[in-house]
Amino acid sequence: MSAVAGATVKVLDAAGKEIKPGFTIASFMGGNDRTDANGVYSRKGLPAGAATVVATDSQGHESRADAMLEMNRTRHVDLVIAK
Repeated sequence: MSAVAGATVKVLDAAGKEIKPGFTIASFMGGNDRTDANGVYSRKGLPAGAATVVATDSQGHESRADAMLEMNRTRHVDLVIAK
């Protein structure tokens, strides 16, 4: 298994609606929604509650994982994109 750099990442709420990141210089410049060179993605400021993390590679392969988010806590979610 190897890291997938440049995968698009979305975080969905319990209703399936995307939780958009707030405005930052990085998001304005087109960053913030893709994994880095090590396949890592990080988001701060998500609301507490049920969420689904969706990662899609450049070929359209997708992986999803559910997570229960808590205020002021870090949640690690590992995804494997099957090809």
